[in-house]
Amino acid sequence: MTGEVTPAAEREALAAVGPIRVSGNRMATLTTVINVARLRALQGRLRAAAATYQELVPIAGGPE
Repeated sequence: MTGEVTPAAEREALAAVGPIRVSGNRMATLTTVINVARLRALQGRLRAAAATYQELVPIAGGPE
C-alpha cells in the first residue's frame, strides 16, 4: 500500500485479490483481503471494511 486511500487505490487493491485468490496461496489471499479492508477503514467506510473482514473467515477456515 502506498498510503493513498483514493478510489483508484481501492480499485488497484481489489484487482489484486482475484489473481491471488486463484493462485491458491491462502496467506497471500488473506493479506490481500486485509489490505482491502484496511483501505476501506482508512476511507471511513467502516461497514464496508467490516464486511470485507468477514470475507476472511472462510478463507482462514474459522467458524462462521
